[in-house]
Amino acid sequence: MIMLELECNFIERERYETVFGQRGEKKKLGSYHNSYFSEVEGFGRTKWVVGAHLEGDFSEHSDLTPEELAEGCIAFLNRPVGKRKKKCPYGNLELYRSKMNEDDTITVLLVVDQKKNKHFWGKGGTFNGITRRRKKK
Repeated sequence: MIMLELECNFIERERYETVFGQRGEKKKLGSYHNSYFSEVEGFGRTKWVVGAHLEGDFSEHSDLTPEELAEGCIAFLNRPVGKRKKKCPYGNLELYRSKMNEDDTITVLLVVDQKKNKHFWGKGGTFNGITRRRKKK
């Protein structure tokens, strides 16, 4: 299947807007998730999960599933920008999970390869993958 690039944008939100509503504070495009995602290969070492909301004109593509719409948006957002088109401003994004909302926006969990990015709230935690048992005395 040919990957379709759909023009879309992140929705800017305040840090705790979903909890407290808009308070007139600084806005960013998403936030690092603090949960542990064992299914993500390299989680906490080379990859982290970010929660965000996407908006775009999806009415032209009503035949696509929400998953395919989100994949198309991620393909568009992963394009390099800048004078020499070398850097992706959000890092390399991969879709982990998506959900279509009633207001024609998409809520996504994205896997990124940057522990800290200025466009997202917070930073990714570290996890070394080794759990040790306590010795009995």
